[in-house]
Amino acid sequence: MKIVDKNIGNGEPTFIMVDAGINHCGSLSIAKKMIEEASNCNCDAVKFQTHLPESEMIRSNVTASYVKKDLFTLLKEVELSKSDHFELRDCAKDNNIIFLSTPFCIKAVDLLEEINVPAYKVGSGEMLNFPLIKRISETKKPVIISTGMSLIEEVKKLITYADERLNDYSLLYCVSTYPTPYKDLNINVIQKLKQISNRPVGFSDHSVGIHSSLAAVALGANIIEKHFTISKKLPGPDQRASINTKQLKNLVTQIRDIESSLGTEKIITTEEKEVRDMAYESVTMNKSVNKGETLTSGMVSFKRPGTGILPCDLQCVLGMKIIRI
Repeated sequence: MKIVDKNIGNGEPTFIMVDAGINHCGSLSIAKKMIEEASNCNCDAVKFQTHLPESEMIRSNVTASYVKKDLFTLLKEVELSKSDHFELRDCAKDNNIIFLSTPFCIKAVDLLEEINVPAYKVGSGEMLNFPLIKRISETKKPVIISTGMSLIEEVKKLITYADERLNDYSLLYCVSTYPTPYKDLNINVIQKLKQISNRPVGFSDHSVGIHSSLAAVALGANIIEKHFTISKKLPGPDQRASINTKQLKNLVTQIRDIESSLGTEKIITTEEKEVRDMAYESVTMNKSVNKGETLTSGMVSFKRPGTGILPCDLQCVLGMKIIRI
């Protein structure tokens, strides 16, 4: 798949998407700062969340322990206005980074269409909200879908639906706990999702630190999504599972290093050749010999450098007559 000028899939650079989420705490200035920092760290995209609480939920006491308050109240506190969205889109453009957002209801898709986002991210909580995905499919834009909180049978159900309606989509493997304990990550599932979907698959990483994301890239993840904050001291439920600017910069640098190391051809590099000559042994004579003698194993030993006949090829020369000394 392709988002703007970024190709996503096997053999392509990992698409690194920083998730600003609601870590801006409803502050436009903080949100803009997050965009600037993500761009400075050379991320491909910065993603926010488009919440319209009255349209996406009813007031309820149902919440998760890490949120620490009812969800409606939290989302009202961090809600971004339509004008905020336009400003953030323009800020991203000015900073040469792709602006994305996750809609949580159909009206949010309508708002993001006004902004003309180039692609959509569907959160794990909406992966089985087929009416929402249908509305997104009408935009004909690429879609990235997270698959946290689901069974493999439910992911297969999603794939069947998405294959019929979406032109270009990818999946994100995800565990929706914040932060996710390492024992619960099961990141080899990335490979399983690739097998059953035949689509690009990434990793939405909610664990502490960056090393789980790096392992995911080594395992073939095409996309990395990571929660980001400019200060872990800010309020909000996602701060603990987020990385700061220094960690984000390290993440991007190390992902690119890992990508450059993932070749599949076993060769002798130019730099290795001189080390090979120094470190390998060659077949050498262990005593004086005369022309015409037949070479036997008792005449040879094996010593560095490795610029002559390799010990493994000894049998190819045993029994030959010596013609030069």
